[in-house]
Amino acid sequence: MQILKLQIIDNHEGVRVGQIYMDLFEREGKSRVACLAPLRVGYSPSDRMVRQEPLLALQTSLRSSRTMSFKELQTLFHEFGHALNFISTSTSFQHNAGTVIHIHIAL
Repeated sequence: MQILKLQIIDNHEGVRVGQIYMDLFEREGKSRVACLAPLRVGYSPSDRMVRQEPLLALQTSLRSSRTMSFKELQTLFHEFGHALNFISTSTSFQHNAGTVIHIHIAL
């Protein structure tokens, strides 16, 4: 099993703004459902100086690390788009972060 960890850095500010764990490849016993799950959402509560950075889990079931079908590419970009929503969130309220749903499943 190979899990990739991406640390998203704001080069202008020099700070980490989020992390994404990516479980991309199919294996026996793994669900074939592609999804993005927020493990911790990012938000900036008004009573704190520091933003809570998002921690996300992205899952797909790609068949190969060398080639992918157009559908697999669409699914990966779709789920990564959700991750970008969570990384880009700037809100004072946790429940307004990201896609404002618990889990989005791409069929």
